[in-house]
Amino acid sequence: MSTLYLTRYGNPAQGVAALVDQKPELIVVIPSFDEPKMIDTLKSVAASNSEYRTLVIPVINFHENSSEEVKLNSEKTFEQIQEWAIQKTNENF
Repeated sequence: MSTLYLTRYGNPAQGVAALVDQKPELIVVIPSFDEPKMIDTLKSVAASNSEYRTLVIPVINFHENSSEEVKLNSEKTFEQIQEWAIQKTNENF
């Protein structure tokens, strides 16, 4: 496996594991480009899985040449996810 990406952009002092109190048993990565209903997706994943400690990583992205609308939608989605995550009380999610 190439480590070129991690060598250039990775921060070994701060990985995802450093942000997680418990070791996850399941990791779900959800790529998102201009997805206004990401909260619905997160709710669905949370509702379908209460058995395993689950780490969900939503990856919100857009190209630097994306329209201002796409950029604003992405920022709004990011804020919604942050608010929802704070309110989420399921210990396994």
